[in-house]
Amino acid sequence: RRIGNHFRHLANLARGVAAPCVWIYVLVMFTSRACRLKLLGHSGFIRLTAVSGREKFGTARLVARSWRAGELPFAMELWGDPAVTALIDSRSRLTADEVEEKLHAEIERERTAGVQYWALFERQGGGFVGCCGLRPWVYTLDEQNFELGFHIVKRCWGRGFALEAAEGALDLGWRARQRL
Repeated sequence: RRIGNHFRHLANLARGVAAPCVWIYVLVMFTSRACRLKLLGHSGFIRLTAVSGREKFGTARLVARSWRAGELPFAMELWGDPAVTALIDSRSRLTADEVEEKLHAEIERERTAGVQYWALFERQGGGFVGCCGLRPWVYTLDEQNFELGFHIVKRCWGRGFALEAAEGALDLGWRARQRL
């Protein structure tokens, strides 16, 4: 329950900026039975639920699955849009080659680390929404830490997909941690 309050707080903060916030750094530490979330100086404990099926994770409105090499058109819509990349990449505008490189890096990250920012699609209709997921992040040497992030295509800003996807990605991470 408390995780929703943290993300709602972030959503309220994002309303104060000119463009919707499509990128938030969150440190998730899967080091105890309770998953601790450090978020903008706040910390809390979260309770997560299971998601079944072929997808990496799913929510009421979204399905996340692994990126595929042939999905450059989706990647271009997302990372080729300067309105999106200005908020997530110091280069602010990516070329087609840089977008393709980013797509291949996500695919390789899943192969080597088991996680990536998975492609997001609307459950109803299958429209592309963006990506959300986890990345390994060295924060404390003796703990396994992950960065939680999401990138949402501009046409989907303001619809609550980032919060929903972030909760799904955290759920996936928590379930994976429970299996260790």
